[in-house]
Amino acid sequence: MIEIFVKRPATTVMFVLFFALLGIVSFFNLNVEQSPRIDFPLVNVTAVYPGASPLEVETQIIKKIEDAVVEISEIKKIESRSFESMGYVLIEFYLSADVNNKLIEVKDKVEAILSELPAGIDRPIVQKVDPFAKSVVSLALTSDKHSLTELYEYADNVLSNQFSKIAGVGQVEIFGGRKRQIRVELFPDLMKQKFISIDKVISQIRAKNITVPAGNIEQSTSSITVRYEGEFATVKELQDFQLTTSDGNRFPLKDIARVYDGQADMETGGRFNQKEVVSLSIKKISDGNEINVSKGIRKILTQIQPNLPEGMKLEIATDSSLTIQRETKSTYISIAIGILLTVLVLLFFTGNWRVTLVAALVIPISIVSSLFLMDISGFTINFITLLAVATSLGTLIANAIVIIESVLEHLQKGESSAKAAIEGTKDMIVPIMAAGGTNLVVFTPIAFMGGIIGQFMLQFGLTVVYATIFSLMASFSLTPMLCALLLKPAKEKSWIVRIADTLVQFLIREYKFYFDILMRYKITTSIVMVAMFIGAFSVAGYVGNEFIPVSDKDRIEVKLTLPLGSKVELSQEIAEKVEKLFLNKNGVDSVFTVLGENGEQNASVVVNLLPAANRSVSDLDIIKEVTPQLAQVSGAEIEVVRGDGGGGRNADISINVEGDDYENMVKASYVLMTKMKDSGYFRSLVSSYKDPKQELSFIPDNGKLEKYGVQSQSMASILRSSIYGDDSNIFRQKGEEYDIVVKLANEYVDSADVTKDLFAISNTGLVPVKELGSFEYKKSIPTIFR
Repeated sequence: MIEIFVKRPATTVMFVLFFALLGIVSFFNLNVEQSPRIDFPLVNVTAVYPGASPLEVETQIIKKIEDAVVEISEIKKIESRSFESMGYVLIEFYLSADVNNKLIEVKDKVEAILSELPAGIDRPIVQKVDPFAKSVVSLALTSDKHSLTELYEYADNVLSNQFSKIAGVGQVEIFGGRKRQIRVELFPDLMKQKFISIDKVISQIRAKNITVPAGNIEQSTSSITVRYEGEFATVKELQDFQLTTSDGNRFPLKDIARVYDGQADMETGGRFNQKEVVSLSIKKISDGNEINVSKGIRKILTQIQPNLPEGMKLEIATDSSLTIQRETKSTYISIAIGILLTVLVLLFFTGNWRVTLVAALVIPISIVSSLFLMDISGFTINFITLLAVATSLGTLIANAIVIIESVLEHLQKGESSAKAAIEGTKDMIVPIMAAGGTNLVVFTPIAFMGGIIGQFMLQFGLTVVYATIFSLMASFSLTPMLCALLLKPAKEKSWIVRIADTLVQFLIREYKFYFDILMRYKITTSIVMVAMFIGAFSVAGYVGNEFIPVSDKDRIEVKLTLPLGSKVELSQEIAEKVEKLFLNKNGVDSVFTVLGENGEQNASVVVNLLPAANRSVSDLDIIKEVTPQLAQVSGAEIEVVRGDGGGGRNADISINVEGDDYENMVKASYVLMTKMKDSGYFRSLVSSYKDPKQELSFIPDNGKLEKYGVQSQSMASILRSSIYGDDSNIFRQKGEEYDIVVKLANEYVDSADVTKDLFAISNTGLVPVKELGSFEYKKSIPTIFR
């Protein structure tokens, strides 16, 4: 076979070029990512029940979902958490399970129990869990001429749709601004005068605000659609809507309420370089490519910006793909430098440009060809596969050098170039096959390790195997053919080669000298070697270990967690203090803040740093400088995360406090947290335990409910509508839908004694709600774990 490749160079070139071209095509087809795609066997069910306590979320939603999904096969574990207004069920399957099929099964089970869930619940969201999912690009929309409500409207109605069409985009979330709402704020004192309750107001608005198709009138040549259109067309029409009391009195809604075109209460927020913005967080689909998504966003952005309304400005606040591109480019350069240094070393020791050219061609072709197998295996270019290429580089280089050296020896014996190439390669078949076989038997098992780590190592192990396979192919085809064409018997050595030979001879003499000493004292040498071996193991425990080494990041994220019940305005106030600590710091490029993600009590301050090459300080230096100042910021738990924060909380140390007594666990965790804070060793400490939130509960008196003819469901509706508000009615205008929110006016809801303004219609007339039961202040558990 070697003779064929040497004697038929055209065939050899075509054979090699075939795989090389496939590799080049595959290179442009391969996605570039930060890490390999990992298929986590996790499915999450998220349910939102506005205004509900954690206990209500648990008993009315979470338990029912758990009971429904527990029948699914291959479940390893089910976890759930119930918070205020929301909860989730996390289902972990065995690794052997097909997560996509399990996702469908979970959806079917949840769909089957929708009728059993509370009426006010949002439709549960069922989705696969990717702990590494994160926003690819965050955009900041600002304006000096438009309100935040107008910015939100434009972002929601125009921008969101345009960015959602980009290939690979999975979700566009909007933070900041306020949704437009038609507000109906009732005055309890005027309602008493008119003898009407809030539930009656809501039901009458709902009965009026309908559009119903009534069918078709069939004519001989056409059909006419009949439709009842009773929806409110203008806010004034709603203001003038006539309400009717039980005794037949009629009056307009505006007589008992403030009706206006307004906006929802602030629940989320966005800030960019200390300026309030509406932000768009754009996430990719699970198998999307971050770099391609970013390029698509930037392309659309250039088309959008000239057409923005006057005064609006849309700019990129964060882009995680930039870090991936920089790191990937850096790795490409490192691999290229490795190949270049190999070529230069060969040139130095041989002084033969022909030898150098053979190595310079064989090594890159082997690497490029391996990209073909990576592509058909569904791999991506990421830090794991690039590490594998760098790891296999040593084998590629060694194979090329060994054959070249063997061919040169045969040339020195006076053999022809073709014969020297054939015989020199044959002499090295066993060593090369042994070296390549070692790679195959070592890295193939690594590629098929179990667990989540096994999914990481799959791409690493097989990429090394692919590179080794093409290295072996090149060693017995391209390398001998090039040697036959290019290598000639060495003539007089150049001065560079003579210097290299002198250096090598010096090293050989030194090696022989020390080797003779070692052989003279064999017992002593053996004892020293054994002692060194034992000593190495004895200090192994002091050497740190981690899956991914620490490197300088271009981003710092500060996560703020305020006490439960905190409003987003307070989150913004504390976030502003954190922003000021980073602004104007050496190496800081911009500061972007998201408020209210996963609850009004949460905030995330993202500090974008200049590329490492453009700053004199590392991200750790900046964190160390700011940490003492962050400790002075009160009112929130603060966690500092290096990088983009993908994959959940990147804690260096996690400690679980377990036990049978909940109160004792809380006390133990408090003592532990206090000691850790006092030690001064920790940058940030975050506990999953949160202080109980004060809760006002209404306990109905069933006897009085029966006496006055008031149903429990009606009481619950009155309480929820009065305080949280009812948004079951829709106002349509120019093709857009807006909530009509009916509730008590804020000056009553925010009162210290709101209970005195709540009343119901009974069989004897108006009756205060507090006459039908009692209100009690309690401490509610903020989070319920199951």
